[in-house]
Amino acid sequence: PLEEKFEKWRNKVGLFLGPLVFVVFYFLPYSSISYQAHTLSAILLWVIVWWITEAVPIPVTSLIGAVLCVVFNVADVKKIFAPFADPIVFLFLGSFIIALAMSKHGIDKRFALKILSLKYVGKSTGRILFTFGAITAFISMWISNTAATAMMLPIAIGVVSSVAKIIGDERGIVIDPKRFKFGTAMMLMTAYSASIGGIGTPVGTPPNLIGIAMIEKFAFIRISFFQWVMIALPMLIIMYIFLFILIYYLNKPEISKLNTSSTFIADFKHKLGTMKAGEINAIIAFLVTVVLWLIPGFFALIYGTDSSVFKIYNNHLPESVAALIGASLLFLLPVRINKLEFTVNWKDVIKIDWGTLILFGGGLSLGNLMFETKLADYLGTSFIN
Repeated sequence: PLEEKFEKWRNKVGLFLGPLVFVVFYFLPYSSISYQAHTLSAILLWVIVWWITEAVPIPVTSLIGAVLCVVFNVADVKKIFAPFADPIVFLFLGSFIIALAMSKHGIDKRFALKILSLKYVGKSTGRILFTFGAITAFISMWISNTAATAMMLPIAIGVVSSVAKIIGDERGIVIDPKRFKFGTAMMLMTAYSASIGGIGTPVGTPPNLIGIAMIEKFAFIRISFFQWVMIALPMLIIMYIFLFILIYYLNKPEISKLNTSSTFIADFKHKLGTMKAGEINAIIAFLVTVVLWLIPGFFALIYGTDSSVFKIYNNHLPESVAALIGASLLFLLPVRINKLEFTVNWKDVIKIDWGTLILFGGGLSLGNLMFETKLADYLGTSFIN
């Protein structure tokens, strides 16, 4: 009740504070930046206040921010709304559809049970969290952080649901995974371990390649793939250990030891039974996507990031297209061919988190406008001075 009271207060305050901050900042005198940059900064403050207070749904706030930029002539309407179709939005669209198929047919639960079945892992929530994060970090060394997060998200949800069921059975209660500290820890671990894993290899995340190119251009020092790994891997390990300690103790699971996990896993495996057509199709789509995501890493390792093979592949099969290929397969792989029933249908797909895609688009739009209007340059210079 106290939390609900605070949430209502937070929403009400934010609802009026956002527009008030905008009006005050909009009418403040300015000289060192353009009208567009000044107006954008006022709109950003409004959006940030509403994002923090959640006065209106967060995706709606993203749309309102873009609309305000059009109304106050911050930039051309096409330029403002173009980032809503940025490749990263389609990367997550494809990943969300694959995740939905895995959840619909129970593959996420099978993967979760595999992790819980690992010796010395399944009986401890701490070891589950550590192992899952380590797997995510390793995968993120070879594909982008966003792709690694999208890949591991459905598995993380399956693990959280399974652990919540185990703890609920032990206590004789029903635990909502959404209000579960272990669930919070797993979601944070999925995101942050992918970010940390990205530094492990030059191809782990685009900023690594940008950094290598800049070092070579300005310092005339060429860093090889192996040299980068030798420098970055110890940093990755140290950062990951600190990450695990921080996340675990800030979101300490409700229970540290799962006494009945082996019994639960055996019962769950029996209920799942043998793999069905929908599960096999979901795995095929998932594996096709993962292979397409991994290939650039191998090309970079063998031929280098400057090679024509690496560049041609990335031009024709970037991560967003790979995710959409996997998602499209789900509409083509049949479950019952005689009834024209496929792995997923449009009724399934409308259930994915479209709000998150809008949020991505809105965030990318505002971010691009900060560079277009030189607001980012001004803020960066102000911080330095």
